[in-house]
Amino acid sequence: MTHALRGRLLVATTAMNDPNFDRTVVFLIEHGPDGAVGVVINRPLDMPVAEALPEWASVAASPAVLYAGGPVGHENALALRAAADLDDQIIDGVAMADLSDPPLDAAGSPVRIYSGYSGWDGGQLEGELAVGAWWVFDATAHDIFAGDPESVWPAVLRRQGGDFRVLAQYPKAPWLN
Repeated sequence: MTHALRGRLLVATTAMNDPNFDRTVVFLIEHGPDGAVGVVINRPLDMPVAEALPEWASVAASPAVLYAGGPVGHENALALRAAADLDDQIIDGVAMADLSDPPLDAAGSPVRIYSGYSGWDGGQLEGELAVGAWWVFDATAHDIFAGDPESVWPAVLRRQGGDFRVLAQYPKAPWLN
């Protein structure tokens, strides 16, 4: 399988059995033979950026809270920055931000900060893809910086058209319908 998934979205399928990833959308920051790293882009936490990293509060994208990036490394924070003019973009309009540097003037360049990340060892993600745990789609900067995180999973599915438009309406608990 190709290792060209950097900058793509992993969208949890309706068959995902891991509660860590139920209805999640993961943005892959890195992917290669040794593994993959990404962040869940649609799981906001109840922790305001102003409390966790006050120096970054003025540049935090709305809603200005930390996001649960995944089940690994909660003692670490990663950040993505809206950046149309940087050479090291992951996709058009999105680059990593270095939280050890002082925040730059945020005029038009919001930052999304994640507590922890999602990680896979070499071949592990490929195995999950082979059993249908994830759909892989193109990412946009709008996906990363969406103002309504709850809308990201269905919005990405609707954008794909066809049967995915129907799945976007899939209830969280179909057995209750």
